[in-house]
Amino acid sequence: KWLKIISRKIASLHILDGKKPETIASVAIYLTCIVNKDESERRGFKEISIITKISEHTIKKVFREYLYGKMLTILPSDYGDADQFAKILWNKDNVKSYRKQKKI
Repeated sequence: KWLKIISRKIASLHILDGKKPETIASVAIYLTCIVNKDESERRGFKEISIITKISEHTIKKVFREYLYGKMLTILPSDYGDADQFAKILWNKDNVKSYRKQKKI
């Protein structure tokens, strides 16, 4: 459910226009996994790379270059673990905004 919502949001924002569908899927999966509340469902670059046949380097590069700064815009406000999200962002202003959205 969440992967579909996040993938559609990425597509609607035209963030990854021109990228291979496999790359877009890999990055969407990574983004969905890294802030998942259920730690057993979190996956890293390596695991996603093996399944999608997209290199770890490509997933990292595309995520960092195109999605990292737009995570607040892409992720639904009712999705994810705020503490995990905070660890990823490192930016106190972004964390405050996210926690405010989640009413934490």
